[in-house]
Amino acid sequence: MARVNPFRWSTQYTDDETDLVCYLHRSYNPSTGRWLNRDPLGELGFTLLKDKQQVFIRKTVTFQEFAEQLNVLIAEPGGANRYAFVGNDPIRFYDLLGLKKAYSCDNGIHTFLKFDDGTSYGFWPEKFTGRNMCCGKGVLKSPDPDDGPDAKCTLLVDAKTPKMEAYYDCLKKTAEDDFKNQGMWYSVFGRNCQTWSFSVRNKCMRETLMTP
Repeated sequence: MARVNPFRWSTQYTDDETDLVCYLHRSYNPSTGRWLNRDPLGELGFTLLKDKQQVFIRKTVTFQEFAEQLNVLIAEPGGANRYAFVGNDPIRFYDLLGLKKAYSCDNGIHTFLKFDDGTSYGFWPEKFTGRNMCCGKGVLKSPDPDDGPDAKCTLLVDAKTPKMEAYYDCLKKTAEDDFKNQGMWYSVFGRNCQTWSFSVRNKCMRETLMTP
């Protein structure tokens, strides 16, 4: 009797002949638990289709500047694994409404940020020596070495409103920028993994949630 109604899982059209659930931009195979094609998020053609406007690169001086901006445009905002779902960890995470989510995670005394595409960022000392731990060079690692099944994660963002989505985007971009622009100094007494995570969240709260 259920087959009479083709609109079933997630209210999307189900084709019994192909065993596919047809979403708006790609199809899902419930038998294998996989999408037929990768997430189009971030592709220039999909951006044009979705936003109804062409993506332009601003005036650049050197080829290096052009290449850097092009890399930003074609970056994988859905993560390196475009077939993934909730960071490939549906035991610990869920995506009830298909919204953007960010987490604050810890594994013992170490704290790091994790996002719904499976990426994670954590601040570490470059070397585990007494001098470097006290006041030496730090390094932002992605994925974070402590990101695993033993890490305990708390939901930071569930982007149900435009402001919360802007907060999520700011967290993600700030973490990515810090990862690209390495060179921050580390001190277990001051600038450590916990203070870095707090500084990212505090910066984005001021820029997105505390604005009119």
